[in-house]
Amino acid sequence: MQNITPEALGALKGAILRKYHSCMQSYRVFIWPTVTTVCPDKNAFINGGFNQVNFDIKNLNLAAGEVIQDVVFIKDRRGSLISKDAQGQPLISIGKIAGIITFRLSRRHIAHSDYRCLQCKERCVSKLNTEFALQCGTAFIGVQFETIDPLLQKELFYQLTSRHVNQETLGLIFDTINIFYKKPVEQHPA
Repeated sequence: MQNITPEALGALKGAILRKYHSCMQSYRVFIWPTVTTVCPDKNAFINGGFNQVNFDIKNLNLAAGEVIQDVVFIKDRRGSLISKDAQGQPLISIGKIAGIITFRLSRRHIAHSDYRCLQCKERCVSKLNTEFALQCGTAFIGVQFETIDPLLQKELFYQLTSRHVNQETLGLIFDTINIFYKKPVEQHPA
């Protein structure tokens, strides 16, 4: 459970921005394997691709602000139904916050591609917004996205890009991932 004090919310925004900046600095790790194997226009990424992907920092900051608004809204909407710590401060599950982070980052157009990428069916660069959102969400719960079962990774990606999903549903998914990927699962005798 995470505290929802103003200080905690400020630290949350800082953590989101730091993680996303880390993703921005290492985006070649995510995109380069696809580009070198399936991109029909290898010249689209001259100079190592650094000129072809642009990041909109204003949209990143707007998304981080929306995360804070959503956390406050959930706290206010739930009122007395939300858990409290020993000092009476409201708490929200870590997975719920990860769901909010992932949802808001995936909905903002932060990564932008070269004009040639817009006509490509592979859509390597356009997937960065969703990939980075998932990276940030899972990092918040202390799980590396790459360690999650590949079928679950694909399902999360599909849900974020092609289906209707909201922050609270994602929160349940991230709480479940937090339980199963950070703690050993008990085996029950048959």
